[in-house]
Amino acid sequence: MLFKQKTVFHLALLLAAVVTVNRTAHARDHHHAVLPTFDGGSHLLLHNVVERAFEFGGEKLVITRAPQTPPKRMELMLEQGKLTGAFLLRTAERDSKYIPIPVGLLDGMMGRRVLLVPKSHPDIFEGVKSIKELKNMEAVAGLGMGWFDCEVWSANGLEAYEVANTKLLYRLVGNTNRNVDYFPRGLPEILTELETYGQHVTLDPHLILEYEREMILYLSPKYAELRDVFHRCLTQAKETGLLKKILNDHLEETFELIKPENRTVIRLRTPS
Repeated sequence: MLFKQKTVFHLALLLAAVVTVNRTAHARDHHHAVLPTFDGGSHLLLHNVVERAFEFGGEKLVITRAPQTPPKRMELMLEQGKLTGAFLLRTAERDSKYIPIPVGLLDGMMGRRVLLVPKSHPDIFEGVKSIKELKNMEAVAGLGMGWFDCEVWSANGLEAYEVANTKLLYRLVGNTNRNVDYFPRGLPEILTELETYGQHVTLDPHLILEYEREMILYLSPKYAELRDVFHRCLTQAKETGLLKKILNDHLEETFELIKPENRTVIRLRTPS
C-alpha cells in the first residue's frame, strides 16, 4: 500500500513537471513587440513586413499596436521602453541613442516624396525641372516639427513651415491664403491620405522629390535581447526578395496612381 502511494506521488510530481515544462515552452513560443501606429494606417505595411519576416524565419511575432503619438513623443517612448521598437528614418543621432536594425524596410521609398497640393491649383509645379526652378518658385512646404524632412529642406535651401500637429497641414495647403503650398508625402502613405483628406488636397502629377534615406526599425535599449532575432529575420527577408515582393504587392495601386515613369525626379542633397 505504501509502495502504491509513493508511486502515485512520484507520477503526480512527474506530471506536474511536464505541465510546467509545456507551459514554459508555450510561453516562449513567440516574441512580443509593442510598435507604433501612424495616422492614415501607413503602419500596417510595416507591421506586415515585420510579421511576415518573422514567419519566414521560423519565428512568431505578436504585435501590440500602441496609440498614435507625435514623432518626438514616439522617440521618448522608445527611449523609456514603452515601445519595443519604432520605424524611423535612419540618422547617426538615432543610431547612437537606440538599437538600429540596419535593414531598409521600404526600399528607399520614404525618401521619394510626392506632393499634395491645393485642389484648386493642381498644376502649380507644372514645368518645374530642377532644384533651381523649385527654389525660384519660393513655394513653402508644410512639414511636421522634428521630421528629417526639415533638415533636408533646409540643406537644399527650400522654404518650409513646421507644425506640431501634421493633421493641420491638409487644411493649410487646401486653404491657399495660408502660405503653405504643398505637403510632401512618402509613397506608402499617399493613397490613404488622398482618401481621407481629398476634400482639401490633390496629388501633384509632375514631380518626385528624392533624397537618400531609408526607414529602419530601431529597438529600445531596454529590449536589446531582441536584436539578434529581428536582425536575422529582416535580413533574410531582404536577401531572399520577400521584402520587395511584399512592397510591390502592397503598392501596386499606388504605382498605378502616381505613374512614376511620367514624373520629373528632382534629387535633393541629403544632410549627413
